[in-house]
Amino acid sequence: MSKKRKSFKDINEKYSFLDEGVDGLKNRNVTRDEESRQRNQRSEEYRRRNSSSEHSPSYERNEDFRDHTIKMDPKAIEQERRRLQHIAMKKREEQKKKKRMITVGVSVIAVLVLALLLKSVLDAKNNKNVAATDPANIVETINSNETTSLKGFVLVTKSAKYYQESNTSSTELGEIAAGEYLENYGVTNGFNKVRYNGIDGYIESSNLSTVNNPDQLKVIKGILVVNDQYSLPEDFQPGMNVQAKTNFDIMARKAKNDGIIIKIASDFRSFEQQKTNGYTDGESAFGEYMADGSQVEPGKSEHQTGLAFDVVGEDYENKYNDNFKDSKEYKWLVENAHKYGFIIRYPKEKENVTGRKFEPWHIRFVEPTVADEMHRNNLCLEEYLGLAKVSNENNLNTNDDEQEDTNDDTNDNTNDDNGENNNYNDDNDQNLDEDSNDENEY
Repeated sequence: MSKKRKSFKDINEKYSFLDEGVDGLKNRNVTRDEESRQRNQRSEEYRRRNSSSEHSPSYERNEDFRDHTIKMDPKAIEQERRRLQHIAMKKREEQKKKKRMITVGVSVIAVLVLALLLKSVLDAKNNKNVAATDPANIVETINSNETTSLKGFVLVTKSAKYYQESNTSSTELGEIAAGEYLENYGVTNGFNKVRYNGIDGYIESSNLSTVNNPDQLKVIKGILVVNDQYSLPEDFQPGMNVQAKTNFDIMARKAKNDGIIIKIASDFRSFEQQKTNGYTDGESAFGEYMADGSQVEPGKSEHQTGLAFDVVGEDYENKYNDNFKDSKEYKWLVENAHKYGFIIRYPKEKENVTGRKFEPWHIRFVEPTVADEMHRNNLCLEEYLGLAKVSNENNLNTNDDEQEDTNDDTNDNTNDDNGENNNYNDDNDQNLDEDSNDENEY
């Protein structure tokens, strides 16, 4: 028996819509006209009964239909079955539609919640980064990035690769061309630890040579010195120092928060710029003068180190002008520059020590710890490095001879303490011990 036939049988057996029952249905043989006549007869009887019982109590009218049974043929049964199936299907579809809408709504809410959480995490991360670069934390941040102290400079004799670690199997950081000067931080396993374009790495010592001139690229206490005594080679072109520029930007942002505008008027100057753009009719194009007002020799300008900046404030007329010392920008620098590793390189009333005229606009990067010590003790760079007598209340009454003797002793002690540093610039220094010479070959 087919599925359709079976369904008819199930319905007929369950409901028994016909008086004859299922078996009687099979033997029934009436024409359509007869069925139509019977239906009309039943309708007429229904109308008649309804009309006669119009004024009868409602329970009597209902009682007339208690035994009334609607007889259905197989076609009507199938139609009824399909109608019920269609109603059930529509109900299921409506339920599915509601579930889909609920699912979509929950998904949208979940996405919004995740987006808000992600935004909160990113905001917290950004706030953390801002806090890390806050001037209050700058000293700690910079100090954590320091390696060992600067020993001196080495010259690349032939093009060579530099590595992340002191071995050729480590990550390559690039290749350095011959003729480049590199900051040298010591020797390890035949490799010099160097800094190139602000990146620390290692290069094989066989590709390097020392600087032979003891009066050039002088490093004392890890600080490169440029003044009347110590100069820079003509081919020394490091460009602007990365760390110095980073610290200046942080300092400028803090100054802006305090209502102070500080901008860079001049930074790195090559040897050629010092020769061609130095002076015109006796006046310096960059506001740079010797203590006696004469021209600064090429190679003796701190700007060639890439560590010095000339600054200007809101009043551009004060560029390279002594009036800058009376500006709010200068006063702010005096009180705050040391926090970011900068010093006023040529301070007032120390022209005889620095060899330069007072330049309130000229600042130099020397690391925050050094700058802080110099600020607290009112020292210029030469005094801090032991290259000049430190003036204070205790030696105001000292005679010239005693001062000269003390200066000699100070310089001797400085040379002893910094023999390791001086070894990079003076290979002929006989006062260095044998161990120091072996350790600092480059």
